[in-house]
Amino acid sequence: MEDGLVFKKGDVRGKCFIEYIPAEKAWNPVEAPGYMYIDCFWVSGQYKGQGNSNLHLEECIKDSKEKGKKGLVVLSSPKKMPYLSDPKYLEYKGFREADSANPFFRLLYLPFDETAPVPKFKEQVHNPRISEKGFVLYYTWQCPFTAKYVPLMEEKAKERGIPF
Repeated sequence: MEDGLVFKKGDVRGKCFIEYIPAEKAWNPVEAPGYMYIDCFWVSGQYKGQGNSNLHLEECIKDSKEKGKKGLVVLSSPKKMPYLSDPKYLEYKGFREADSANPFFRLLYLPFDETAPVPKFKEQVHNPRISEKGFVLYYTWQCPFTAKYVPLMEEKAKERGIPF
């Protein structure tokens, strides 16, 4: 929260929230100075189709403009995938592709001013290199929904004799 992370949740019991942070503090390798990075945007189950996504996105836009940001940036893919924002919805809302990285990552952005610079992935996204042998996992505690998978992945790597 000290880095400017904002978490807004619907007053419901379930996954209905948006989480964003200044792009300079984002956990993902993006270059988007002056933008707000949507880290997680999730409306699921019975909360879909009721305008909750629109309310959350509108609030994020309003808050980001009040903070003097140039626009929004978010990680997506060509088609809907787990833990990535839905590209069709975002494009419907005016987001455009800023950059892409194989095999399936797209960086989408919504500029608040047409003169705003276009965000991009950092160089290491386009030319990934890992010097360590075996399975290398880069992880932050940021998302509580993925924490349980780290020890499971480590266990599977050990079972197969793969350095972790």
